[in-house]
Amino acid sequence: MKRLLLIVVAIAAGALAFLYIRHARRAAAEQTQAKAAAQQVAAIRSDAEQQAAQLRREQARLAEVNAQLNEKLRAARERELARKTNAPAPSKTDPSPMAAMLRDPAMRDTMKRQGQDGARRAAKQLLSTNLMQRLALDETQAASLTNLVLKKAMSGFDFMFSMMTGELDEAGLAAQGRKTREAMNAADGDVRALLGDERYQTFESAEKSQPERDRVRNFTSRLAESGNPLPAAAQEQLITAMFEERQNFPFTVDYNDPLKFDYEHMREYFSDERIDAFFAESEQLNERILARVQSLLTPEQAEVLRGALRDQVQKGRFTAKSTNAMLGQRAAR
Repeated sequence: MKRLLLIVVAIAAGALAFLYIRHARRAAAEQTQAKAAAQQVAAIRSDAEQQAAQLRREQARLAEVNAQLNEKLRAARERELARKTNAPAPSKTDPSPMAAMLRDPAMRDTMKRQGQDGARRAAKQLLSTNLMQRLALDETQAASLTNLVLKKAMSGFDFMFSMMTGELDEAGLAAQGRKTREAMNAADGDVRALLGDERYQTFESAEKSQPERDRVRNFTSRLAESGNPLPAAAQEQLITAMFEERQNFPFTVDYNDPLKFDYEHMREYFSDERIDAFFAESEQLNERILARVQSLLTPEQAEVLRGALRDQVQKGRFTAKSTNAMLGQRAAR
């Protein structure tokens, strides 16, 4: 009997030891998972803080440019008012106060610097460490690619500035539009020559899907603020789904690819009617995206994504309308 009790006690002790070890291992695994999740949240929050800091810097720069614009516009209006009594009726080609102000070389230089700053930030986001590793470029090739991306981004500056200042007639704008498209295509061709066909396809895929990466980055930052992060694998699946839906959407006019713009008829191409149609279709696209990614997101995450996509459409519409106002845009006939 005593021996039997000892056996029972030994078995019980062994069982308890086994349960303890299993519990300890499970606890260790859970701690590891919790630590990994905490690191992911910390990384997302850090990225959100960096984006917020970048946004504050951009807002400060824009505030400075706006102040300069307002001062020059005020001065232009004062000069116009001072000569109003004795001045002859303006001709149809007379520039508006805004256009006259933008013709100031100092203002042109300021706005060009702002454009270059924006192009550098966009290039930095596109040419991420991950993409550079996939392209396997040496230091010289990486520098050349960066310069070509910046060159391509700034190809349209002189053309857009000419539209804002009104210094060219319609024929002149069409001619400069052709040169702009040729310059962009040439820069794109130089990128292909640098990378070769296979690596160019990798670059082109990253370039075309960059809008989705920006939107998912904004979305995940919002999730991080609520303590509800999205795993990296799910982020990549979301980017792929959003990109594929956009590529397959039958836009009436697609403003997503600058290489496809009609630079010879830009006023008509960006008419108010077409802008309204594009953003109405963008809202339809967002509904398709939300329907497709339901399996990737919780209901709470899906609502955050809905809000992020809605804000993106509203911001894009406001920017397009504001730009049209500066260009003195006319409706297409």
